[in-house]
Amino acid sequence: MHIVVAAFKIRKREHKLPYFERVINRFKADNIDIKYFLVDRGFYRKDLLEYLKNCKISVITPGRQCKATKQKIINWLTGKGNRSGTMFLNLKYVRGVGWKCLTMNFILYGKGNHQLSQVKRDYQSGLISLETAMSRVFPLLFIFGNKNGITKVNGNEKYIRDLYRKRWDIEIAFRTKHLIGIGNWLTNRDSRLLRFGLKCFIYNQWQISQYVQSRSNSAANSITLKEFCGRLTVNRGFWAL
Repeated sequence: MHIVVAAFKIRKREHKLPYFERVINRFKADNIDIKYFLVDRGFYRKDLLEYLKNCKISVITPGRQCKATKQKIINWLTGKGNRSGTMFLNLKYVRGVGWKCLTMNFILYGKGNHQLSQVKRDYQSGLISLETAMSRVFPLLFIFGNKNGITKVNGNEKYIRDLYRKRWDIEIAFRTKHLIGIGNWLTNRDSRLLRFGLKCFIYNQWQISQYVQSRSNSAANSITLKEFCGRLTVNRGFWAL
C-alpha cells in the first residue's frame, strides 16, 4: 500500500488521507481483506489512524517520541508500570461531550539485540544510565480494528513484533533497488516515478529468477542483483547511468 500511495503525485503539505482512502476502497472493491496496517512514525497522523480504525483495520506503529511514551518506558524501568497497557490519543473536542479519544495498546520491546528484561536489570543495578536504558527500549502501538487476527495483546507480544518486522522487508527492498542505479540524479517527479517503476520491475524479475534457480538447483549459488542486471543487456554500462 505504501508503494501505491507513493506513486501518486502528492504535493508538499498536501493531505495524504484521501490517497489512502482511494487505495483502501480499491482493495475493498476487489474483495481484498486488510487485517493489519504496518506503518512507521512518518505516517503517525490522527486522521489516518482514526480512519483505519473506522475501516476495521488493525494498526501496528512505533510509539511517538512524546512525553506520554517516555513516561511509560520510565515506569517500566523503575518498576512502577507494566510492559504493556493502554494509551489514549485525543482526536478532537466535542462540545458538551468532551474529548473524543482513540484507544491504543502499547507494548515495550528491547531494541536491536537488547533483551527488555536485561535492560531493566542493568538499569536497576546501576550498570547503565536512565537515558541509555530508555534508548534501548522500543515501544510499539497496537490499535484494534477487527477480530480477524489478534484479539488481545497479552500473550501475543512476540507475534505482534514479528508482524511489524515484516515491514522491514520494504526497507530492504528499497535499499536493494537503489543499487540498480538507474537515473538516481533525476529530480523531475514524472521521471522519478518512471525510474521507480522500472526498478520495481527489475527487482521483481530478479526475485523470480532466484526462486526459479533454487527450484531447479538448490545447491547453486544465488545470482546477485548486479549479475542479473548485467545479463539483461549487452551494454552493461547502461546500468551505471
